Amino acid sequence: MTEPIRSICIGIVGNDPQLESILQIIANKELISIFPEIKVRGIASAMGPFAQELIIELGAHIYPNCPKMLRAHPEINTLLVIENNAELLTTLRREVPPSVSIIDPRVVAFLGEFIIQERFCPSCKTDLFAAQSMLRTVLDAVTDDILLIDTKRNILDVNKNVCTRLGQPREHFIGQPSWTAWGREAVSWEGEKELDPFVRALKTGKKSEGVHSQINAQGNLQYYRIYVYPITDDHGTITSFLEMQRDISDRTHMEKQLQQSEKMAALGELATYIAHEIRNPLVSIGGFAGSLLKTDSLPATILHKVQIIRDEAKRLDDILRGILNFAKPATQTKNTVNANLVVEETMQLMGMGCDKQGVKLTMHLASDIPHVQGQAEAIKQCLINVVKNGIESMDKGGALTIRTFFADPFVHVEVTDTGTGISKRNMEQIFNPFFSTKEEGSGLGLAMTKKIIEDMGGTVTLASRKGKGTRVELLLRSKKQKK
Repeated sequence: MTEPIRSICIGIVGNDPQLESILQIIANKELISIFPEIKVRGIASAMGPFAQELIIELGAHIYPNCPKMLRAHPEINTLLVIENNAELLTTLRREVPPSVSIIDPRVVAFLGEFIIQERFCPSCKTDLFAAQSMLRTVLDAVTDDILLIDTKRNILDVNKNVCTRLGQPREHFIGQPSWTAWGREAVSWEGEKELDPFVRALKTGKKSEGVHSQINAQGNLQYYRIYVYPITDDHGTITSFLEMQRDISDRTHMEKQLQQSEKMAALGELATYIAHEIRNPLVSIGGFAGSLLKTDSLPATILHKVQIIRDEAKRLDDILRGILNFAKPATQTKNTVNANLVVEETMQLMGMGCDKQGVKLTMHLASDIPHVQGQAEAIKQCLINVVKNGIESMDKGGALTIRTFFADPFVHVEVTDTGTGISKRNMEQIFNPFFSTKEEGSGLGLAMTKKIIEDMGGTVTLASRKGKGTRVELLLRSKKQKK
């Protein structure tokens, strides 16, 4: 059980012009509200007259000397000596009981000055509170994530955007590592610690920034730019950091799409050169090899080698044709296509591959979707590429789900597998031509799919989590938008 606070019963001793000022300080209402246990019982001083209002307000009495005051008020346990008189102080220490504390003039002067200064604090606190409120309003209005962290990367404060995005109060983040406010585990900088802007800012004492990518809970690849600003004291020592995170996913995807378009343009020029300089002699090689195979006089060993030459020439021609079709596809007639019918026909063809791989196929085709604009065979080829990748990612079996639905202005054909998923590093390159994780893959399947769908006015999205599976959506523009 907590003991009650013991009252401090004060007696004031000595003659000093500052006595009335000291009484005014003690009678201050703010001081009384903060320290209600302080009571002035007596004043032992030959000076006067005093402000009678203060004496009455304090409930004190005036005495000619200290002994009379102590006899009249045995409850006094503290003496404030205001007169700078060494002899008086020595006498009091000799005659006053040990149970009574004696505060000498130097300490009394210090306390008086301290209390006077404290009286100015309310206005200072008001100004400080106003400044803090304004800063908090500004930071909370920013839609980026902003953290105040210490030199060990622990959170000192966060802005409202962090709390809203993660659904947690500000107190939840205080003292936690900074990456908890990003909504994920420790940020990886691909094993290169020097890329971490916090490490650079801590080392150099200057502003630093870096771009970090991650796959979110939905399997989408996101990009963030992280800024770190060191905060120093008057001596230039770093005391904390302001760390800001900005989602630059949309801008980065647009930049990558522009880069992809530039690559396609360069690939188109290369394909034209190949068509003129390589394909014609390649056809000749294949043709002559075919003619030699019809010669009866050639030994079997020679015929076998000629057969290899013809087969390899054909394989090269198939690769070349794929490159040419990818770089400069034939102009597609945009017909009215029933997306559900294309899905059904495609899966009749790919169904055997699912059974062979031990993959369970499920289809949910919405009946109320509009027709789409495009070419049925081209859409079918794109769907085959996507489904084939999904089946191959489930070498130990799994589930493949195909779903169609309409979200104006696109009809979505969604293919979801429970395969191995795609790593973050590969996600950044998955639509690049000639990029493949397969030993015998050409790396043109998804790149060609994306180009074909975009040429028809649609788009392709991909979401994946390593070890969880992949979801690819073909967004086909509807022929007639739903009213």
